[in-house]
Amino acid sequence: MDITRAKEEWKIKIKKGLVVVDGEGKVKIGSSGREESFAISEPGEYEIEGISVFGYAANEQTIFVIQAEALRVLYLGNLKAKLEEKLIEELDTIDAVIVKIDQLGVKEVGDLLGQIEPGYILPYGETTKIDEFVKSFEHGSKPMEKLSLTKTMIPEEATEVVVV
Repeated sequence: MDITRAKEEWKIKIKKGLVVVDGEGKVKIGSSGREESFAISEPGEYEIEGISVFGYAANEQTIFVIQAEALRVLYLGNLKAKLEEKLIEELDTIDAVIVKIDQLGVKEVGDLLGQIEPGYILPYGETTKIDEFVKSFEHGSKPMEKLSLTKTMIPEEATEVVVV
């Protein structure tokens, strides 16, 4: 699985296809067996050729868990409010989180991600807020053009921050 970003759009490339999350929080699944992509913007469970997407209502927005190749990526987008405890528990194991650091404060986002405990955090948004967020992590961050993931690469001890 490769995760890349172009401005507000995130692309998750997997063997069976491509998942794109746009800046408005819409998920599009394009698989090798389909000519057109399948668009998702509402809560629910969706599966297209082995790519699963779970949409959860979170306050006034929808957050998504994209599951493929034994990996789970949580797209929080521009989170406007903290998530409820029940929802955090429902998310289960998350390998990577994509979150915009603009609406919630850096501390609030850090606290939330501490509850989720992902292997990787991919922050985006205003540069000064990302810098402030990175400084709040003791391990700093790794700038990369893309994050390539396999299940065996997920850190067990500490969360890593990757700026794509």
